Amino acid sequence: MSESPLRVIRERRAVIAREVADLDLRAGVLRAEDARLEIAEEVLVDLTGASPTLRDHKDAAKGRRRKKTRAGRAKSPPRPAHIPDTPTMIIGVLRMASSLGRQVLRAEEIRKQISEKYWPGVQIDAIGPTAWRMAQDGRLLRSADGYSLKNETPAAETAGASESSTAVNGAVGPPSPPDRGRSGEGVVLSG
Repeated sequence: MSESPLRVIRERRAVIAREVADLDLRAGVLRAEDARLEIAEEVLVDLTGASPTLRDHKDAAKGRRRKKTRAGRAKSPPRPAHIPDTPTMIIGVLRMASSLGRQVLRAEEIRKQISEKYWPGVQIDAIGPTAWRMAQDGRLLRSADGYSLKNETPAAETAGASESSTAVNGAVGPPSPPDRGRSGEGVVLSG
């Protein structure tokens, strides 16, 4: 008996979705390393008095140096106009993590992924309170370990239930939460 063409297509799309998620994660790791190296470079320039590079001049001209708040924490750069709203980004990051086998993320992990994918330099003050409110509203689950999607269960409990979460009406990925009329729910972000 031969496989149906539709099943072959869906399986291939699932493989592609996993590969894209893996590449997004790898790109995020590289961006984070570059950001750390940039900070190290700035510290060395400050300590040694070395001449700034062309990149330093461009960054200074664009006002990219992080501003400090009164408490001494870095302030988020202005929100880019083209990115989704914060709840949508949080749900997208949690969905990506879930597709990679991580159902729970700490607020700092969510912030890091949003910084790498959407909003470079965003600080926890711009992400954490929104995630907390989403948990209070019942849109996310919050535990001592962090935040998770409301309809997600740990991988051990879903063994054998992969059929329901892999392909529904041609869509690949975990099932979407029910649409309750709030912005950002039921939206799958593509990277």
